[in-house]
Amino acid sequence: ETYLADVGFGGNNSIEPISLSCEAPQELADGIWRTSTRQGGYTYLELQDRTDSTKWRGLYCWADVGCEYPDLVQANWFSCTFRTARFTNQLFAAIFHADHKLYILNDQFVRRRIDGAVVEKIEIKDVQQLIELLATHFGLELEEDGRLGKYLKD
Repeated sequence: ETYLADVGFGGNNSIEPISLSCEAPQELADGIWRTSTRQGGYTYLELQDRTDSTKWRGLYCWADVGCEYPDLVQANWFSCTFRTARFTNQLFAAIFHADHKLYILNDQFVRRRIDGAVVEKIEIKDVQQLIELLATHFGLELEEDGRLGKYLKD
């Protein structure tokens, strides 16, 4: 059997492997997921809406084709250096525990239960608070060097 184990960036991906051999909805600890293959062989990953079970949210799609190593290197470089790329314009940290997940996205700190319910949401007011949250909850010890403030509201 083939699975999707998306280590991703802690955002919308499941914390458990998702079977690619089954297109029926799969109930996992962090939601109900499904994959489907359509439109020229692309596989789509979707997450069921937590408040309206008739709705599915498309997360991404891919084609099961190979690529040459130089193309992979270029794609990774581009996605991490281009001036409008997510990875150059957003601060994102995530950590998963047995019963909850923690996220920072720019000026928001969020604690969710594994099932996705929000337990705590804090607007990060200043760089010092951001540094403390990163150290306390994510084990990241950073010093202020003038760059972290760009992720917070003025």
